[in-house]
Amino acid sequence: MRKQLAVLTALPGLALLTVSVPSFADSSPAAANPPEAQGTGSEAPEEGPRMHFDVAPPAPPLQRTAFVHEGFYFRLQVAPGVLFSQLTDKRTNAGYGGTGFAFAGDLLVGGSPAPGIAFGGALLTNTGFGLTLDGDQGALPSMTQFHFIAGPFFDAFPNNQKGFHLGAAVGVAGTSLENVQGSFAVGGGGAAFLGYDLWVAPEWSAGFELRGSGAYMGGDQLESSAFALNLGITVLNH
Repeated sequence: MRKQLAVLTALPGLALLTVSVPSFADSSPAAANPPEAQGTGSEAPEEGPRMHFDVAPPAPPLQRTAFVHEGFYFRLQVAPGVLFSQLTDKRTNAGYGGTGFAFAGDLLVGGSPAPGIAFGGALLTNTGFGLTLDGDQGALPSMTQFHFIAGPFFDAFPNNQKGFHLGAAVGVAGTSLENVQGSFAVGGGGAAFLGYDLWVAPEWSAGFELRGSGAYMGGDQLESSAFALNLGITVLNH
């Protein structure tokens, strides 16, 4: 009788244990994730978003097309200065020389085979006013002398974006003297110059130029040498 009571007394505890086991099993990871949601072991796990470290190649450097000395070249210049003139009268073999105020006017036209370098043709003129030429046989009356040099030139800009430049020209030279019979003479001459131009527009600049020139010319009745030094204002399209 006592054994039967003990069995009956233990039955409610077993019933409780039986009910609690399924509840514990339901809370396991397998129950939370059904087999169809977990997938098989052979499947790769899903990848999340990736970080990209690719860098785009740098853009090519910009090529300046303005404020660069290249292409068509056109220069005008006016320049006051001094002119030293010497002449020999072939008829009397008398020599004369003197110095006076001069005014130069130049025109240069050409182009650039490479940035910073220009070649072309130049017409360089110089007019001396009020020249008084003295010699062994006295002084000649005050006169005006005109002379020119026409020929090829080059002009170089060491930095093709800056204004400093230097160049030279050579060519045929000619001269004439006012009120001197048979004074026209031809020969050869050259010039050298340097200066600085400031940009005033994409293709235009203006500045100052120092120019020295010399020429020797001969005619039927006289021989003439002319040397000039001019400091002028110049305008350039280049």
